[in-house]
Amino acid sequence: MIGPETADEAIERFIRVDISKNVANIVNKARQVENHVLELFTTSKKIDFNIDEEWQRFLWVHGVIDVEDQGGKEKYIKFSCPLYQKKLYFAFKPRIDEARYYVPIGVSYKSFLLPDGTLNLLALLQAYQAYVNRRGKKAFAHARPAQRGKDGRCVEAAYHYSLDTFLSAAMPYLDGQSHVEFPTGNGKVDIFIFHRNHKYILEVKNYANEDQLIKAKAQAVRYAKSEGLREVYLVVFSEVHPREVLTEAFEENIENVTLKGVIINVNFSQGKGGKSKKRT
Repeated sequence: MIGPETADEAIERFIRVDISKNVANIVNKARQVENHVLELFTTSKKIDFNIDEEWQRFLWVHGVIDVEDQGGKEKYIKFSCPLYQKKLYFAFKPRIDEARYYVPIGVSYKSFLLPDGTLNLLALLQAYQAYVNRRGKKAFAHARPAQRGKDGRCVEAAYHYSLDTFLSAAMPYLDGQSHVEFPTGNGKVDIFIFHRNHKYILEVKNYANEDQLIKAKAQAVRYAKSEGLREVYLVVFSEVHPREVLTEAFEENIENVTLKGVIINVNFSQGKGGKSKKRT
C-alpha cells in the first residue's frame, strides 16, 4: 500500500504529471500570448490591470489572470491561482543545457559545503554569478523569442529559469533539494532549498533602483522572520550596473536577521570588465 503523499508531493505531481481539461485549457490559452504571460513574472513592478488591453481581456475571460485590488484606485494583474502560475512557469520553462559550464573544471560542488557539512549558499550563489560572467549572453541563449523583448534582451523570467536550473543541477551533488514557489500570485519568486534539515529561502528580484533594492531587502527579512529563520538570501539581476561591476555581493544584519546576496550583472550591452566590488 502506498502511503499518503505530502502536500508538497501532491503539488509537484499536479505541476509535472497530472493534467485536466481545465489546466490544459489554461496552458493552451496562455501559450497564445506567451510573451505577455511571461511579463507577469516580473518582480521589479506590478502591472496595471486594464480590461481594454486585448491580451489582458483574453487572459481574464479564460481564467488565467484576475484583479489584485488593494482597496484604492490601483488595480493590478495577478494570476488567478498560484498553482496555475507555477504550472505555467514549468510549462514555459525551456530546456537549458548548460550544466557542464556551471563550475570550472576541477571544482567540486562539495566545495560549497562548510566544515560542519552545512551548505555555504552564498558561495554557491557567487559560483552562479561567476558562471554568468564567464558565459555572458550564452548563459541565456535558451530564451525563446517569446522570452525576449523587441530589443532582443531577455525578459526577467529567462533569468529565473537560469538560476532555478543552476540550483537544481547542484543540489543532487550536495544531497539537497530546491523548488520554486510563487507565494503571492503576482511576480514574486522564491526558491526554497532544503539541505540536511536546514531550510533556506532565496528571493529573486530584478534591479530597478536603490530604493527598490532597500525595500526588497526589508521584505526578505520580514519573510524570513515569518518563517522563523535567522538568515535569508537575495539574488538581484541587474541590467543597469556598469559592466565593470561583476562580483558585487552583500551581507547585512537587519532586525537580527542575516541577509546575504549577490547582484548578477546581465548588462551585456557593454564590453567585458573585471573589477570587483563588495558592499557591506
